Amino acid sequence: MKFIKILLCIFSIFSLNHAKAQTLNCDTPTSPDFLKSIKLDSVRSIAGYATAKTVRVVFHILRNDDGSNAAATEAYLEAELVKIRNEYQPWDICFALIGFDYINNTTLNSAMNSNTSAHTDALFPNDWENALNIYCHKELRNNNGTGLIGTAYAIPSTHLSIDIPENFNGVLSHEIGHCLGLYHTFETAFGNELVNGSNCSSSGDKICDTPADPNGTFNNTTCVFTGTTRDANNQLYTPLVNNLMSYYFNCMTNFTAGQRTRIYDTIASNSTVSNMTMQTNTVSIFNKSFTSGNFWGTARNNLYVGNIGGAGNVVATSSANVYYTSQTISLKPGFRAAPTSGRIRVVTYGCQF
Repeated sequence: MKFIKILLCIFSIFSLNHAKAQTLNCDTPTSPDFLKSIKLDSVRSIAGYATAKTVRVVFHILRNDDGSNAAATEAYLEAELVKIRNEYQPWDICFALIGFDYINNTTLNSAMNSNTSAHTDALFPNDWENALNIYCHKELRNNNGTGLIGTAYAIPSTHLSIDIPENFNGVLSHEIGHCLGLYHTFETAFGNELVNGSNCSSSGDKICDTPADPNGTFNNTTCVFTGTTRDANNQLYTPLVNNLMSYYFNCMTNFTAGQRTRIYDTIASNSTVSNMTMQTNTVSIFNKSFTSGNFWGTARNNLYVGNIGGAGNVVATSSANVYYTSQTISLKPGFRAAPTSGRIRVVTYGCQF
């Protein structure tokens, strides 16, 4: 009996270390192919194309009908945001938090189905305009009953969902990558990419510095690819196990220069995605009074809150929530934040370009 237990233990360890990549489920749709509408020469000639990009982010935290069983805490999500910034910052892409939102709906929290229109139709009206909307659920599934760690609802997209208990390292950056125009490294909707890269611009993820990826077996402790499958030319695959758009969980940490270029092309060519980014370096916001809803003011580098020569008061009454976000925020003399039941939050974000 003891011998059998030892064998089972060894088998369990082997199974863990040689995990099949398909244990990571994303389910992001690949069609239609938005790349066909991009004219790269004209996109890359746009003034400011090569400058750093900062994307506005809002977290929507699902709870049950009575406000209990929140999918995540704000502190947890702020820590996740730090990870995202670290993974994107080498490519001059940053994320600025513009707010938190709470949605009380037991079904959307604990039984969210990304393929059910009744669920998505109830979810998407909560989007904040001109921001990347991240919905956080206790349980996320699709029509097949498959548990999802996350999904972007289109490529590109302004909203995604995350299953918080199953949020492996790199998963949130993976889903954001879809929203910003990236396909899986193992994509086959456009044809199977060859190991020699001869069809890399038209097949796979259509990015040539991400090697052909069969989504095969790997060691998730050493992050070494262990697959033995071959492509149509009988060549062995050697994928990037550390790429954030792969399914090699616990190993996903990096993007490539080509993926960064794809993100910039998407931002430059897609107005919906472009509107999620901060376009202005310096913004001044004068005296404001809010009674309901969510208001945010952002700038990439410098945000001035208040009225030069005035009192600079910001008043939020009833259910109003006010957020100010920038790299540097200057509060003018006389500034007074006076929330009653809502909140006023002033946040600087930690990206250095």
